[in-house]
Amino acid sequence: MKKLFPYKKIGFLFPSFIWLGCVLAGLGVLVVYSNTPGEQSVPQTHWPVQSKLKRKPGVPTFVVFAHPHCPCSQATIGELERLAVDLYEKAQVHVLFYKPQNRTENWVKEGLWKTAISIPGAVVGIDSNGNEADLFGAKTSGQVYFYNPEGRLVFSGGITPARGHRGDSAGRASILSWFENKNRSPASANAPVFGCALRKTSK
Repeated sequence: MKKLFPYKKIGFLFPSFIWLGCVLAGLGVLVVYSNTPGEQSVPQTHWPVQSKLKRKPGVPTFVVFAHPHCPCSQATIGELERLAVDLYEKAQVHVLFYKPQNRTENWVKEGLWKTAISIPGAVVGIDSNGNEADLFGAKTSGQVYFYNPEGRLVFSGGITPARGHRGDSAGRASILSWFENKNRSPASANAPVFGCALRKTSK
């Protein structure tokens, strides 16, 4: 039997090299996507007076904006649930789901709504046509605003470490530090938001 020359052996392995290269390239794209934040918010420094949301006097307030069908925001709602347990009865929580004009309320309630309404103390509502999001400056699903009892913005950003990933994050640490430091400035006033465009209407 004739022995194969080295270049013939390499020829047999070439398809495997192509396959491995494609796999690595695909993984690279996923890593980049997971760590790419959404559009940055331009928040109000104080609670918008035109907002229809109600704040409890003397209590800090969270406002979370989400797209009901953003897969990345499943992690945000999960982290919000964890945060709400840690801060139960220490803060008020509003969760607003975006609803475009051409969608029904049932469309909103098909997605993350059921998870959000299970969060202890959370007030969950529908943001028709993104009116409240516009007032607060939210652009990306998963955007969190945290206001002190006087209505001054303390933190703006996300509470997940990457798109669709749960776990400790800079946003969570900043919010908790505000309470731990007896209502002083948090470790960071902002953090990237990992989510879909809030006005995404693809589903």
